[in-house]
Amino acid sequence: MNKSFVTYVLQLVMVAILYVICYSLLKDVLADRYYQGVWKIAVLFFFFFAFTHYGLLNKSNDKNKAAASVRYFMAATGIKMFMMMIILVGYIVINRATAVPFVICFFIGYLFFMIFDTTKNYKLMRS
Repeated sequence: MNKSFVTYVLQLVMVAILYVICYSLLKDVLADRYYQGVWKIAVLFFFFFAFTHYGLLNKSNDKNKAAASVRYFMAATGIKMFMMMIILVGYIVINRATAVPFVICFFIGYLFFMIFDTTKNYKLMRS
């Protein structure tokens, strides 16, 4: 296993812990109706997507030239965003009663993991 991949996974765990701490602190700020227990599943969901995205990009970066790696990154990021939008819209349509807490939880997780994933993938493609 590549040392940079192990480092990435450890940093990803730290981002997941930071997300849990941030969302737990929001319990004091948000009204109870906006604080939902779905964040426990969201951590695993975003962790899985970031882990898979980086692993596949790392694999494509080893085999291909830089231009192909950038194309893969853009395509994979677009597909990932489309899948997450389907999940978000699907949940809103199916369960309107808890849609607002879910969107808050989803947005915070997406923001944390997207920033981390993009910066790490950018550094990988630059090397």
